[in-house]
Amino acid sequence: MLAALLTLTLGALTDQNLLRMSQIEPPSRRPPRAAGQTQQSALARRGLDPLLSPIRASLATGQAVERITDVRVQGNTLTADADIVALSGLPLGTELTPTLLDEAAARLRKGGHFRRVEILKRFASIADPSQILVVIIVDEGRVGIRVADDGTSARAVRRRGPPLMFLPLLGSEDGYGFTYGALLSLPNVAGPHTRIAIPLTWGGERRAGLEYEKRFDSERLTRLRVGGSLLRRESAALASVDRREQTWIRGEREVVRALRLGVWGGFDAVTFAGADSQVIRTGVDAIVDTRVDPMLSRNAVYVRAAVERLAVRNSSAPLRTLLDANGYIGGPGASTIAVRVYRDAASMSVPAYLKVLRGRDGTLRGYRAGTVAGDSTAAGTVELRLPVTSPLSLGKFGVRGFVDAASAYDAGESLRRQHFERGVGGGVWFTATVIRLALDVAHGSSGSTRVQLSSGLLF
Repeated sequence: MLAALLTLTLGALTDQNLLRMSQIEPPSRRPPRAAGQTQQSALARRGLDPLLSPIRASLATGQAVERITDVRVQGNTLTADADIVALSGLPLGTELTPTLLDEAAARLRKGGHFRRVEILKRFASIADPSQILVVIIVDEGRVGIRVADDGTSARAVRRRGPPLMFLPLLGSEDGYGFTYGALLSLPNVAGPHTRIAIPLTWGGERRAGLEYEKRFDSERLTRLRVGGSLLRRESAALASVDRREQTWIRGEREVVRALRLGVWGGFDAVTFAGADSQVIRTGVDAIVDTRVDPMLSRNAVYVRAAVERLAVRNSSAPLRTLLDANGYIGGPGASTIAVRVYRDAASMSVPAYLKVLRGRDGTLRGYRAGTVAGDSTAAGTVELRLPVTSPLSLGKFGVRGFVDAASAYDAGESLRRQHFERGVGGGVWFTATVIRLALDVAHGSSGSTRVQLSSGLLF
C-alpha cells in the first residue's frame, strides 16, 4: 500500500515539472530585457515589490556622501566662532571622512589657544542623514573681564598666573586663643586631580604649611596627601609655648560612597617648655558618612573611629583612640536634631605637649577652651538646627540652640566618676558649599558666658 502511494506522488511531481518546463520559452525566443527587469518583474508577480521599495530607498540614501552643512562652536569667550572654524579647517560642504574630525581637533590643539578641544558629529536632518552638523567644544582656560579705565567698555582677557583660591580662617574653638588667617589652594597645578594647599594662620595658633593632594581613580587608593608645617601655639592650661616641625603622609580608600578607610604616618620635632623631643605617629581610621548636607542632614550619621600609636623618643609608646559619632534626625518642621558623642583617650600617661584640651573641636561652648587639659577628654552635644533660608539655596543661613557637656581627665581615672561641665546657648550659622561660619553665645554651668566665632570647612 505504502509503495503504491509513493509511486503516485512521484509521478504527479514529475508531470508538474514537465508542464512548467513546456511553458518556458527557449532563450533564443525571449525578447531582450533591461538590466534588473527580470528580478523586478519576478518580485512584482509575487507581490513583494511594494514591501521592498522602502528598503531599496533606504539603502540608496545610506550610500549617499555625508557632507558638513553647519558648524557650531561652544565654550569660547576670547576667540571668535569664525576664527575657530577657520583654524579647524572644516568649511561647509566638506565631505566627512572617518579621520576628518580627529585631524581638525589636532589642528586646534596644535595652535595652543585651548586647554581642551572636543569635536562631535551630529545629524542636521532626520529626513536626510547625509547632512552633518559639527559641534566644536573648546576650553580657553581661566578668562576674566577687564573694564576700560574710562568705564565705558569691557573685554575678555586671559588670566595669567596660577589659579589661586582663597578661604579665610577664623576661630578660637581649640583653646589656643583667637586664630585668624587664610587657606590658599592651587588646583591642578601639579597635574590633573591634584591640589596644593598653603595654610597660613596667626594669633593663638601660628602655622605655615604646605600640603599636596592627589586623587586616584583606583580601587586600592582613592586619595593621597603629603604635607609639612611649622607650628607655634600657647595654651593657658599647659602654661608653655609649643613649637613643632611636622611632616606627614596619609592615604585613603573609598570602599563605597559612605565608607572611607585611612592610614597615615608622621614625624613631629617638638620644643616644649625648653626641652626637645620627637614623636613618630602611625595610625588608621574608618569614616562612615551618609550625610548629604553636613548641617541639615536627616536620618544620617557621621562616625569616625581612629587608633594612633605615639612613639615618643626615650619614652613609652601610648595608643590614642578617637571616637566622633554624630547622628541626625528630623525635628519639628524643617528643623534637624543633631546628637554628638566625642571621646579622645590615651592608654597611658602622655607628655604634657600630647595632652588634650577640654572643649576642643567646639565640644564645650560657654567656657574658654583650653583652660583644662588631660590625657583624655569626653564630650556630648544635643543641638536643634533650624534653617531660615531655603534648603535648596547655595548659601544657607539658620539658627540653632544647643546643650554641651565635656570633661578632661588623666589616664587611669574612670570616666564615670568625672564631673562634666555644661554649656547652654544658641547662635546663628551660615554655609556656602564647603564653607562654614558660626557665631554662638553660651552660658556655662559655673556661671561664665562667652561669645564664640568659628569657621571651617564642611566635608
